[in-house]
Amino acid sequence: MMSTRKDGLISYDDFIHKMDANIRHRHNMINNSVEEALFKKINDCLQYSGETLFSALQSADYDESGSILKEDLSRVFKRIGLSTIEPNLPRIMEIGGVTPNQEKIDIKSFSYKFMRALDGKIKSIEFEKKMFIHKIHSLIKAKEFSLFDVFIRMDVN
Repeated sequence: MMSTRKDGLISYDDFIHKMDANIRHRHNMINNSVEEALFKKINDCLQYSGETLFSALQSADYDESGSILKEDLSRVFKRIGLSTIEPNLPRIMEIGGVTPNQEKIDIKSFSYKFMRALDGKIKSIEFEKKMFIHKIHSLIKAKEFSLFDVFIRMDVN
């Protein structure tokens, strides 16, 4: 709750608190957008490569122990087509259940946790797209436009 003085001015502490909350909110919104784009890109790369994350991780298991070194994870994602993955590696490891002090990554556990999160995010993105298209369709019906009319109105040049 914001406290103001009798003259309607906000206190310095309340102002700083409000600004911090605003910055945290904007930061979270950006992180969500970046994460959605990252998941979409990883999904696209896996589909394009025709490889599963599990098999890509296994290719980096040089000693056939069922695990890879944490340092090899960026090489695995580059193998499937992500060239600039390093800034996102901490979040990818977190999603896959890797702790910061962990040296080796269990392939089965990581791929299962990561793919579960990936599937959930992709389904969420697809659902949002369908809802957006549904809203556009409802608007077109409500205004009694044909699809041709919509494209004509959208064509500005």
